Amino acid sequence: MPLGRGLPVADDASEDGILTFAEILAKLPQEAKPSIVALKTRQPVRHVVLNWDKTIGTYRRINFERPGNQEALLVQATGDVAEQPCKLCVDGHGPFAECVTAPNAANGACANCHYNSGGARCKYHHGAKDQGDNKRSAPPEDPQAAPISKRGRMSDDAIVAVGNDHGSHPQPADPRLDSGNRKLCSGL
Repeated sequence: MPLGRGLPVADDASEDGILTFAEILAKLPQEAKPSIVALKTRQPVRHVVLNWDKTIGTYRRINFERPGNQEALLVQATGDVAEQPCKLCVDGHGPFAECVTAPNAANGACANCHYNSGGARCKYHHGAKDQGDNKRSAPPEDPQAAPISKRGRMSDDAIVAVGNDHGSHPQPADPRLDSGNRKLCSGL
């Protein structure tokens, strides 16, 4: 039985809490965004097992209308089970029973977190920062990268260093870029 606005849900396939790849593909629209098309061509490695929803006394219902949810279903069927589940999966949040990721989909987020556009909160999301148990640590900084100030600006020394990577002699920094020379720059 569809929920609100006639959204297609997995009621017929979720009586046993399992969706096969064929059932998922049958419910997806023919026209899809490129990420979904790419995931549809991947080899499925598991059936999608849904979490039990205690509040309604049945397995989680799936909203197939949202492209992000379609992507999450395909990641769940074709991705890799995380060695260490994210905190949200450990706590039983999300529609799926396992924490599954696909490195080239959903910005690395697991399917549970990506479902209903919540991927940024996942510790596997490529943009995640170290913010507690559910976030992975930030990638190591590139030692060749120019130093950035707290205001997001490169220092004058960094600008000179970046421009001087071909073995040429050091160039003096342009005085117009120096914050102490605002009067000098005001006429430009």
